[in-house]
Amino acid sequence: MSVQEDIERAQTQGTQVQTAAANQKILDAIRKRNADLEERQKQAKKDIKSKKEFYDIYIRELATGKGILGKNKGKKLSSTQLQQIRETAENLNKEIASLNKLIAQKPEVIKLPSATKPKTTSAKPAGPTGTVTLGATKTAEETAKKEADAEKKKASGDKTKTPPQAPITTVDGSFDPGSFRMGEEASMGATPPGTPKGKSDLDTLLAKTEFWYDLPDYLFRTVPKLGEILVKAVDEGWNEEKFLSAAKLTTWWQQNSAPIRTRIISRAKFDELRKAGEDTSKTEYALDTATIKRSVQSRARSLGANLDENAINQVVSRIYDGFLENDTVAIDSFIAPYIGKATSIVGNGLGGTLQPKGYSGQALQNYQALQAVAKANGLSIRDILPKFSVLPGQNLDDLVLQKLATGELDINRLAQDARNIAAQGTPDYVKGLLQQGYDLEQIYAPYKNVMAQILEINPDEIDLNDATLRSAIGQDKEMNIYDFKRALRKDNRWQYTENAREEVASSVLGVLRDFGFQG
Repeated sequence: MSVQEDIERAQTQGTQVQTAAANQKILDAIRKRNADLEERQKQAKKDIKSKKEFYDIYIRELATGKGILGKNKGKKLSSTQLQQIRETAENLNKEIASLNKLIAQKPEVIKLPSATKPKTTSAKPAGPTGTVTLGATKTAEETAKKEADAEKKKASGDKTKTPPQAPITTVDGSFDPGSFRMGEEASMGATPPGTPKGKSDLDTLLAKTEFWYDLPDYLFRTVPKLGEILVKAVDEGWNEEKFLSAAKLTTWWQQNSAPIRTRIISRAKFDELRKAGEDTSKTEYALDTATIKRSVQSRARSLGANLDENAINQVVSRIYDGFLENDTVAIDSFIAPYIGKATSIVGNGLGGTLQPKGYSGQALQNYQALQAVAKANGLSIRDILPKFSVLPGQNLDDLVLQKLATGELDINRLAQDARNIAAQGTPDYVKGLLQQGYDLEQIYAPYKNVMAQILEINPDEIDLNDATLRSAIGQDKEMNIYDFKRALRKDNRWQYTENAREEVASSVLGVLRDFGFQG
């Protein structure tokens, strides 16, 4: 055999060994993906059970209109509570559907033709339900046997030419086993030829691929211990199970529950894909936060909060990171600081006119209720607001409404405090009624109506602090209506009434008649 023939034989055999190794890499990758799918399906079956239980409870509450769990058990739910439950149920239903889809996903099927009949085959689309077909090649064992036989013939002086080798079979299409092998080595942490084991650098590893062991670069950079484990895992060729066993011992893993870890990872993947310019609209993080954002916007309108886009995104981020989308108290506490007056535009198109700032939603209802209870007790709203310390640029009215939204203040308590303030300096009889929940407006209503009639004025124009009105109820006794009417005729305002003029005219006419003048 000539030198050239030996060179050609060595090249052919080397290519066959490479191709066999590449095929083995493909098989290993498919098996790994199938194993990962099986693990995710197991977890999905566990998750779907608990989600289904809560979903069934929400459906029963919506059907009956009564609470089933917690402090609302057996109680009739308000329309706001039912709307929140409906939104939560719809979100759960979507999550359950997504989990069912994952559970129904089929593993990839591996099909290898007989190695004794090499042929060119087309690669069927690989995926959850696709079949991956690999072209058959000479195995490494066959190649080794051929090499041994050739060496024996060469040693015995056999000059017979090496028969032509079977063509190297490739997979039709754009798939290249060599490129696939290089990609697999990069993603699995294979050390390039010539690189000493144990000398890997974290930054170098992270530059090779976006995700290691299905974890984003973000975690390895921000959790040093995970970065150390990654370097060791790559240098020593750990499998995923061994890597996860080591990762579970880190403080980060133990401090964050499984749902929180999942969200941290999903968010980090989203950020890295976005940074790379990839489409992120269908990622788990994007879909979850979009649902949360709609709920936040709806709740903000209900509470009367004014959040711009940046503020909404900050609230959504806190809810997502804390796994708090079903915690209405926490959500309200995030939104409440944005409750305040907003300028409204009334009118059509460019002809609209700017109106003074005002409250909206639940904040407006609470503010109007406070105004009403203050007026009903002869006070201003400033008189009844708690004296909280406010920061520069902060408004006391806004702060009180924010605390009402979060439940830190009770509007019924504020109303009773207003009555207690109004009770100061009043007769014991009036104090007693105020303590029972009556307002001064209700207590003095009979006298106020008589006063409006006698003085011929609008009842709403009579201040509850009017001295004549307050004289109707003394420390010792309550004036009867007859005596109160007599007292009103001594009020300076009575002389300007029509009744006063008629009474004076009648008196003058009586005097004239007494002197003989006939009218």
